[in-house]
Amino acid sequence: MKLGINLEFYGCLQKTLSNEILIAVHVTPNASQSCLLGYDQWTKNLKIAVRAKAEGGRA
Repeated sequence: MKLGINLEFYGCLQKTLSNEILIAVHVTPNASQSCLLGYDQWTKNLKIAVRAKAEGGRA
């Protein structure tokens, strides 16, 4: 995995009127380990895997 500044990553960030930062993520539940999978340039989401099982559509 190449580390460094990826300006495309900023596509998943949104600043609110109250100066808070929202991060768009796509979470995959029930993974073998929790980790950051990468950035999807098409959906502009961070892809994250978590070990937690989905409950009611939430992980």
